[in-house]
Amino acid sequence: MPEISMRQTKEQERAKLAWELVTKEVRSKNFAGEYKSYVNSAFTLIKTNGLVQTLSFWKESKKKDAYKKLTEHLNKMVAKDTDIQIGDLLDKVLECSVSEYRNFTSSALACLVWLKRFAEAELED
Repeated sequence: MPEISMRQTKEQERAKLAWELVTKEVRSKNFAGEYKSYVNSAFTLIKTNGLVQTLSFWKESKKKDAYKKLTEHLNKMVAKDTDIQIGDLLDKVLECSVSEYRNFTSSALACLVWLKRFAEAELED
């Protein structure tokens, strides 16, 4: 039973941080529609191509404010979620073990669920 309440707490922490990031850092920006579109496709990109490939693509596209903000948000959320000082998530996953890579990927996907929910609810197309 304690595992369930711990899991709920982790989900609540993810939700709270995602809410703050989307509403305070994206809602009023001119790239909010792009951010919403990118966060909607992020989960599928990671599942299809892998975390490293997706982060590399976003880094290459960093000229776009929405990709830059999404990368920042994922860095913040995964760092908080894993209790690891990450800095740049791409650098971290390029150096980590296979089991750590799986953990980072799982964490990123769990965090994206909340970013996507709040982007859908709060951002205009």
